Amino acid sequence: MAFGYTYIERNITGRIENDSFTHFTSFDDCCTAAQKALDSGSAAGIVKIQIVPCEYDGEECLPVIMTVLKIIHRTPSVINAPDHVENRQSEG
Repeated sequence: MAFGYTYIERNITGRIENDSFTHFTSFDDCCTAAQKALDSGSAAGIVKIQIVPCEYDGEECLPVIMTVLKIIHRTPSVINAPDHVENRQSEG
């Protein structure tokens, strides 16, 4: 079992919108992909993406949802507003 990162796309009600989860070995690569997903997810109603650790068995990526490392928010009521980023990754 390998460990890494993935992101969870959430709509305005908090429902998970991901069809599947992608495994990333780098936190930065995961954040970059999550930002791209948020930028392209407005039509699907994506308003928040959570970066979480995951376990990967070579076929399936299993997110550890209880540990949120970073949250990227879209402000749905303000057009062209910058996204709000909340970083929960601890320095260490």
